[in-house]
Amino acid sequence: MPGEPRGNSSESDQSVDTWNGDGSYHEVYGGLENYPPKKLLDKEIVEAIISNTESNDGHILVAELGAGPAPISNLLSKINSEKYKCEAFDLNPEMTLGKKFPFSYTTGFDLTDLNIVEEEIGKYDVVTLENSLYTVSMAPDGTRNYTQQEAHLMKQLAFNKAAAMLKPGGILVLSDPLPNTGNFGLERIISFLQKEQEAEAKLDGRGIKSSLVEIFARRLTDTRMKKILLENKNLIKRVILSPVEEMRDLIGKSQLFEGEPIAENTKDYLGSNYTAVLRRNKNEITVDPKVCNQLDSSVMIEGIPHTRILSLVGDFRKRVYAQSGTTDQLPKQDKFDNKDGLLLVYLSGNKPGIAAVATLQPRGDMGLDTEELMSPEGSGMDKEFYNHLIAELQKTSPSVGESTFYENSIQLAEVRRLAADHLDGKGMREFFKDMAKKFVDYSSKKKIDIILFLTEPKRARVFNGLNGITEFKEVKGFKLNRQPEHQTMMLCAANYFFGDLNTSLGEEDAKSVEEAIRLVGDKSNWREAIKGNEKEQEYTAAIEKLFEVAPDNVSIYFSDYPLRHKQ
Repeated sequence: MPGEPRGNSSESDQSVDTWNGDGSYHEVYGGLENYPPKKLLDKEIVEAIISNTESNDGHILVAELGAGPAPISNLLSKINSEKYKCEAFDLNPEMTLGKKFPFSYTTGFDLTDLNIVEEEIGKYDVVTLENSLYTVSMAPDGTRNYTQQEAHLMKQLAFNKAAAMLKPGGILVLSDPLPNTGNFGLERIISFLQKEQEAEAKLDGRGIKSSLVEIFARRLTDTRMKKILLENKNLIKRVILSPVEEMRDLIGKSQLFEGEPIAENTKDYLGSNYTAVLRRNKNEITVDPKVCNQLDSSVMIEGIPHTRILSLVGDFRKRVYAQSGTTDQLPKQDKFDNKDGLLLVYLSGNKPGIAAVATLQPRGDMGLDTEELMSPEGSGMDKEFYNHLIAELQKTSPSVGESTFYENSIQLAEVRRLAADHLDGKGMREFFKDMAKKFVDYSSKKKIDIILFLTEPKRARVFNGLNGITEFKEVKGFKLNRQPEHQTMMLCAANYFFGDLNTSLGEEDAKSVEEAIRLVGDKSNWREAIKGNEKEQEYTAAIEKLFEVAPDNVSIYFSDYPLRHKQ
């Protein structure tokens, strides 16, 4: 019902910061409602909405995202609740300040949750992001801060989601703090007082304003404002604020707005907000799985990705691998995800969210995923992987032979967790070309010599045919390590690791294996998963046959391009 804040059943299970969930929001931030500069910003946003929707016929549907106490929806509803049908959204129920509203208010709404129902696409005439976009750069409680790269990804995903909710021709009003918001020096304090003085005069309508001395005296004894300033100081330490050019870049990379803003102010609110009024273009956004993804901009994340980023990427990969028939049981994360490396995240140009991802990770102290999954032929784990690999590479790569002749160690990295969600032909070519270039550049930077890629022949051919830079060649002399600790994972992706099961096992055993896979689910041991089932013996025999007779469908492939072009 309107006025009753309601939860969102699609809320992500990932722990996120709910902004002062201890209740202090009500005490501290409620004071902003009557703070003249904030009241003026709210008023100007409302005026921008009205002036740019005057010619619209019928109701104007407004979505206020990251709404807090919903000032925009409140003002519009007071002006004309029949014309402006407002819906407010926020993550934290406490943002409502315990109020009831004459419009819909949904809590549990996460701007960074990539799931969006088809009914929300192109639904609204107006979307507002007032002092809310930057909040997605605040990492979940109990975790480290985001890096600049990670914060940029979170903001782009959130902004693209907000833009997708707009109708073509609709209006988005964005107002977000700039980096100088974190300056609390004397000059900035004086500037705050001047902005409050100017806002008072504009809101008064008669130009009457208090003196700076009066305002200073008022704020000096205002305990609530002191708490607000303290909270803001603490908050600034946890967020990444974008300068003007980055805000413009964010808008441009969405490819969802007309070339120039309807209005733009780079010194809004307290002189430290970027405010833009944007008109949605006609570029189509869809969530239809039958429609191909169009590749858009990419974000590069170096180092060990934040757990929240790994979760988002893990959800994406898991869905893509399931839809492609590779496996329904891909883990969202594994131990190798928490390694130093380069993560590439490609956004979609015609769907909310991610279109493709890829990771390149140096061998490091942890070793390689490939190192665990593949063993030298003629042995179990008793033959040292690295030495055998170098010996095999010397047979096909003169550069490796020359380097080892001079007793240089060969630095390895591997391509992991490659996933692309139904890209069109152009997008697929762009993905592989851009990925190959960035991997080669990263290899040069990190002094990597050889890039490994554990994959099936078909995917290797696609990579080689589309990347335009390098060729991956098969490394002979290795086989899948079918030891018990890897069997459950390989079983769940049997079509990938072993190819067509009907060919290698026969129709009856292949059917038993597929039935057993469905029983395994997310369990860590396939034997435990089928234990006690009426077909346990049948399933066991079929699975053991799979690991005994099915041929490997994957091999190690390598590129020595970084070594051949080493400075």
